[in-house]
Amino acid sequence: MGGPCPGSFYQAGACPIPAEPKQVEKEKLAGVPTIKRLKTQDAAEKDPYTDEEMELLLAAAEGDELGVLALLLSLDAGLRRNEMLALRWCDVDLRNGEIHVRHSAHRTGLKCPKGKKAVSVPMRTRLRSELAKARKDRKLTDHVFPGERNAWMSESAFRKHMIELASRAGVDWRGFHKGKHTFITLLLEKGANLNELQLLARHKHASTTEGYMHVRNAAKAMKAGIARLDEGVPAPAPTPTPEPERVRPRLRVLSS
Repeated sequence: MGGPCPGSFYQAGACPIPAEPKQVEKEKLAGVPTIKRLKTQDAAEKDPYTDEEMELLLAAAEGDELGVLALLLSLDAGLRRNEMLALRWCDVDLRNGEIHVRHSAHRTGLKCPKGKKAVSVPMRTRLRSELAKARKDRKLTDHVFPGERNAWMSESAFRKHMIELASRAGVDWRGFHKGKHTFITLLLEKGANLNELQLLARHKHASTTEGYMHVRNAAKAMKAGIARLDEGVPAPAPTPTPEPERVRPRLRVLSS
């Protein structure tokens, strides 16, 4: 009786014994490069701040120049943390009311902002006012958030400062990404369309912007949506109320 590989076919290297399935899997896994664990956003990080939380944060930041500017750059302009850290006063155009986002600060140095191109972001009135107060006698080359040796503040120091501010306000700090979600949501509540939101969020795809659009008050949003249907429609003329019929008194002739 022949073996499993009869004749001359059973020779060295001609008919190798198949490896065990587990061994094959191990060999394949050994050749796969290591992939770092992907960071997923916490649901609480996506939820926008409520009006009460924003008031508490701004109240706690009173007298704290760094805290006020950081909050308003996030809530009123949608800047990312590393874009704030890279800001110099030459990037703040108070005359035209614009912030020129040219760089993003990282440990290895300054890089292009997200999207690989510089962009100008309009300022809201209160943000412009606070930046004008903070400008004072600072040089154009100075950083808005200065660190040591004429460099920008470190990410860890910036984060620590904001966590302490939020703790004073009694609000859970979830990072600046939560501020950007709030920025887009506030614009949505004010009636901005998707194109405007995409431009202000500086997103390449509208589908990305849609992930930042939240409804904080469903009942209010529904009423506002229905109210748009009546915009420009003349109100119906009031129906005149008929006057009550006058009853003439009848004179009765009395016989003498």
